[in-house]
Amino acid sequence: MNKEIPKLIDFPRHLDVRGNLSVIEQAEVIPFNFCRAYWIYNVPGGERRGGHAYKRNREIIIALSGSFDVTVDCGEEVFRFSLNRSYYGLYVPAGTWRELSNFSTNAVALIIASEPYSEDDYLRTYPEFLAYSGSDEAVYVPGPHKQLKAFLPINDLEVHHSERRGDLCVIGPGSIPEFSLERVFYLYDVPAGQSRGAHAHRETWEVIVAASGSFRVTVTDINGTREHYLNNPGKCLIVRPYQWVDLAEFSGGAIALVACNGPYNNEEYIRDSEQFFKELTERNL
Repeated sequence: MNKEIPKLIDFPRHLDVRGNLSVIEQAEVIPFNFCRAYWIYNVPGGERRGGHAYKRNREIIIALSGSFDVTVDCGEEVFRFSLNRSYYGLYVPAGTWRELSNFSTNAVALIIASEPYSEDDYLRTYPEFLAYSGSDEAVYVPGPHKQLKAFLPINDLEVHHSERRGDLCVIGPGSIPEFSLERVFYLYDVPAGQSRGAHAHRETWEVIVAASGSFRVTVTDINGTREHYLNNPGKCLIVRPYQWVDLAEFSGGAIALVACNGPYNNEEYIRDSEQFFKELTERNL
């Protein structure tokens, strides 16, 4: 049985006059391979989310916006964490009962998980969890995931709506064809009039979501330039390699959440527009 305990993990913070950026990447600091990400928002005052445990799934929970509390029970000890900053997260091991509560008005809870959704993985009742926590059942180790091959520009994400408990939205197996989640970062505190992006990737696919507020994404490729206005946490824009991207017109409190199918590699970035158009023409992409 997994004997790990929950712990807070600090993420890198890149401070910039154009707005701040934090990165969550599969590395030594994150003790599992990413499989899916989802976010919970519009939670009414006084409501709770969670109240269950997983047999195999491990999680990182982040307060992307606002604040909330996470109570975690390892079977022998109970911990309570107040999350209110987006540059650190709570690691929750498998076999841990957890519940989210005390959501502020503007709270967005981002959760990165190690496993695809499976009802068989849930421990829905506390007595069931206590029985499991004392067993010797092995914890599943996830295998490799497929790389993204398909391309669809704007996607409706899987949204689970509840009038009473708020909304939950997912990026993971089944929501976007063959997307392998390896890195998540988010832009926040972007001053009025500033823009972000201004680059393209040679290999990486990105999924861009307005987790809070709104902003404009301008995409340029071999077919020309298109503008997309993102203002719905339930929709995403998929950006493929060799598409130049600019993000601008951020509303107050806007958060741009970006999921990637590969780790950070500076060599696969194209940051010069002339070089981008040169490679675009040479490759006829």
